[in-house]
Amino acid sequence: MDSPDLMRMAAPKQGVEISPASKLANYRFIIETRRYWLVAARIDAMIAAMGGGKKRRPPLLRICEWCDSLFIAWRNNTRTCQEKCGAAVRQARKRARAKGELAKLALVKLQSKILEEERTGVIEASAKTKIGDLLPLMELDFLREGKKTWDDVLCRWNLHLKAHYADLRAGELTSADNDRYIILRQREKASNGTINRELAVVERMLHLDERTTTPLVRGVPYFKKLKKADPRSDFLEQIDYERLRQHASELWLRALLATYYTHGFRRSELLRLRVRQVNLIDGTINLPAGATKNGRPRMVVMTSEVRALMTASIQGKGNDDHVFTRDDGAPVRAFRDAWKKMFAAAGVEERKLHDMRRSAVRNAIRRGVDRDTVKKMSGHLTDDVFSRYNFQSTDDLRDAARKIEDGAASVKTQTDTKTDILEKAPSESGQMLQ
Repeated sequence: MDSPDLMRMAAPKQGVEISPASKLANYRFIIETRRYWLVAARIDAMIAAMGGGKKRRPPLLRICEWCDSLFIAWRNNTRTCQEKCGAAVRQARKRARAKGELAKLALVKLQSKILEEERTGVIEASAKTKIGDLLPLMELDFLREGKKTWDDVLCRWNLHLKAHYADLRAGELTSADNDRYIILRQREKASNGTINRELAVVERMLHLDERTTTPLVRGVPYFKKLKKADPRSDFLEQIDYERLRQHASELWLRALLATYYTHGFRRSELLRLRVRQVNLIDGTINLPAGATKNGRPRMVVMTSEVRALMTASIQGKGNDDHVFTRDDGAPVRAFRDAWKKMFAAAGVEERKLHDMRRSAVRNAIRRGVDRDTVKKMSGHLTDDVFSRYNFQSTDDLRDAARKIEDGAASVKTQTDTKTDILEKAPSESGQMLQ
């Protein structure tokens, strides 16, 4: 096939179908003569391979819709063959078939689930079950896991959750109901963290029912989690602690203040502390696994101040008695009034009790105690939570800036010294030559 034949092949009047994607592609097909000389030779070879003698439809030159390149298509036993992009087409068809099969499997699975729920009576039970009926599952879970905050959960339920969720049917609960509760609590000035913990109670109740043999809940709606406020950054400086210690009038208050501020105990860990857990010989306080929040035992070595106060606090008591007791022997439970009076008498801005724990962690880090040892003392398991307690004060930042300036000044001094030496060296050598 010569060049005129090739040009006639490019023209639609010659009977050869050409379907370019645009006029530009058609011009390119006509101009690039060298390329299509090779294409023509391949067409002759394909026609010869088809049988030659029998009249067949001529091959078609098409523009690929996948990659905008030219390919040759011909009819062979009612099947269109493509020289280029065949793999891409096959992969696309394979993906489409896979999606269809997955959709069919999902539909079959959903139908089977609905039939099973109808057989076991879940649908009928879900229409009658109220969310308030699931509260015993929550209590059983707390007892089984040995959790200690069931009273807190029950308080949240009775004060806030019960009025909104108790009479709602489990099968009819939607995310809109949760949104209405969020708006209601926000109008009551509840913090985002408090709202999240309250909604977590309801969500946990629904998930616990899903795990039962005959669940009463068909599905759990979406529970939106609100953004929590930044953690508190208040802590107590050593000079303020000294002033507070002087105005702690009662022994149990002085001992609590010193132990909280020095070792960073949690509130419940000290208020439940028994005499048998204090070893005056070794100077340690031992918390068993059941007395800690994370469920792991912990031992803390007391400082001389804490040891002296502990010795005075347990004097004359039995092994099972509380360490911190009032003058009448009653264990200390709540001391909010005494706490406020101590701060007011010392003229120090009032801090929360948990700020003492935060201050203990920060003080230990600032005084050179390594991070792992501080975590063992305070009972933190993860670095994420621990880092929230290790706050930096303005004095820390000033100290950091001072260290940076001192480092820069030392480097500058060394550089100036070297420069002076280099400047003096040529003059001294010149004097020696003279």
